[in-house]
Amino acid sequence: MVANLPIRWSLREWLAELEHRQWIEWSKNLAKTENLSEERVKRWKKLWIPYEKLSENDKDFDRVWADKVIEILTTFLIPDYILSRYVKK
Repeated sequence: MVANLPIRWSLREWLAELEHRQWIEWSKNLAKTENLSEERVKRWKKLWIPYEKLSENDKDFDRVWADKVIEILTTFLIPDYILSRYVKK
């Protein structure tokens, strides 16, 4: 999946796509186990689609979380000069 993406684009978008997949699993599980409103589940079901099919606006919600991961990486693990080669905002 990530291997076909341009290197400068891949880290942020890969993390955002991963965040979306995690959210889908979490929200589907919650929808099965909790007493959620029908309206909420209906709204969520519209977003249970692959990341690449989301609108740019919806992708931005996942990108916020990707940016949080990148911030942690830059703060604690990866020097800026290395990470800057792989992150394009």
